[in-house]
Amino acid sequence: MNAYGFVRSGVVFAVAVATIVLTISPLAWSQTTPAAEVLATRDAAEEALKNAGFDPKRHAEDTLLIAFTESDGWKFDFSVRPAPDAKRVFIFAKLLTLPAVDQLPAKPLADVLVSNTKVNPPFFMIVDYKTSSELWFAHHVENTPENLKKIREHVNIVCRGLRLSAPLWTPAAWGLTPAAPATPSTQPAAG
Repeated sequence: MNAYGFVRSGVVFAVAVATIVLTISPLAWSQTTPAAEVLATRDAAEEALKNAGFDPKRHAEDTLLIAFTESDGWKFDFSVRPAPDAKRVFIFAKLLTLPAVDQLPAKPLADVLVSNTKVNPPFFMIVDYKTSSELWFAHHVENTPENLKKIREHVNIVCRGLRLSAPLWTPAAWGLTPAAPATPSTQPAAG
């Protein structure tokens, strides 16, 4: 199988694994949470982020951006938005701009797919734009008042996953040179 075939089957595998892993634990929540308690708006997510000490910025129709630097120098930029069905809130971090999917190296792709089972509930995903692609790290939570009150904990889960997986999303891991458009918005501390 060539790298392109591996990438195509790997992306399908990643989506399947992420879907299975991320839907197991929320099943209990969805069975016990009355529909009236579900918060379906960006405004609710924005208020929760403000209450957690973030300064969210509105971006696009349904997305909030948060950026912060931790005391050890790690910089994080996240997009936060409710799912189209309003049942979940997603936290995303764009890590790298990569070549087209059919040109991705197999080894780092396999590494991030394998890591999806180790850093869960957050997971890696590749977004395919035909002429380029992007590596993202994502996490979702059920969109309930209780979970939104704990949004800081969920952001911390994503931060911890990014720290643990940092060797997998450096430009060097993907064979990218500093001249390539691959500067991640989320970055480990210098040094």
